[in-house]
Amino acid sequence: LRAGALARLVLVGIEGGNAEDRARASRALAEALRADAQFTQIANGDGQSLQADRAFVFKQRYLLSPTIDAARFAELQATAGADFVVELIDTFLLEAPAMLEELRAARSAADADRFRRAAHSLKSNANTFGATTLGALARDIELAGMKPDAAADAARIDAVEAEFLHAAKALKELAHG
Repeated sequence: LRAGALARLVLVGIEGGNAEDRARASRALAEALRADAQFTQIANGDGQSLQADRAFVFKQRYLLSPTIDAARFAELQATAGADFVVELIDTFLLEAPAMLEELRAARSAADADRFRRAAHSLKSNANTFGATTLGALARDIELAGMKPDAAADAARIDAVEAEFLHAAKALKELAHG
C-alpha cells in the first residue's frame, strides 16, 4: 500500500462562483495536475483507470479493513518470516474453534478461571496477527469475567465467534491469497 491510488490521496473542493465556473476551474486544475510528474493519477470525477484501482483495492481489502491491523501483520512477517507466519495462521485457524468451544464449556460449567483463561488465549493469539477487534472482544470477556446472566455471556461469545469468522477469512486471504 505504499504505491498506487491509496498511498496518497488528495481531495480538492472548489467553492465560489457558479456551477459552470467551478466545473471550468476543476477541469483546468485537473489538466495542470496531470501535466505534473509528481501525480500518477488525477480522477476529477471521471473513470480513468478505475478498473485498475478497483482491482488493487479488492486485492488489498483485508489490509484496508479494520479486521487485520496491517502494520502489526507486516511487523509479524518481518520478525518471523512470511512462510512461518503462514504456518502460524494455519495453526491458529485450526486451534481457535477449540478455544471458542472451551470458552462455551467453561461458561456452561460456571468455571470463572477457565472462562478467563480461554478468553486470554484467544485474545493473545488474535492480537499476534493484528486481529484487533477479535482481540478486543476477547479481552473484554477476559477482564469482565463471567456475568451473572448466562445469556449475556452467550451473546458475548457469539460476538467473538462472529468476529473470529471474519478475521479467519481475512487471515486465510493474507496467508494463501
